[in-house]
Amino acid sequence: MKDYYKGVEGFTNFALSDLKNISGGGVRCSCVKCKYKKFHQSYDVLMHILKKRFIEKYICWFVH
Repeated sequence: MKDYYKGVEGFTNFALSDLKNISGGGVRCSCVKCKYKKFHQSYDVLMHILKKRFIEKYICWFVH
C-alpha cells in the first residue's frame, strides 16, 4: 500500500507541476466518482484516488 500511495502522490504532484493542467487552483480528479469532471486541490485528488480508486483502465494520461 505504501508504494501505491507514493505512486498516487507522484501522479498528483506531476499533474500540478504543469500549469496547463490547473484550473482555479485545482486539477481534474481521475477517481471513479469524479470521472475527470471535477477540479480539486492536490490533497483532495490524492485522497479521492486512494479511497475511491482511479477510473478503471486509466493507463494513458489524456485529460490532464
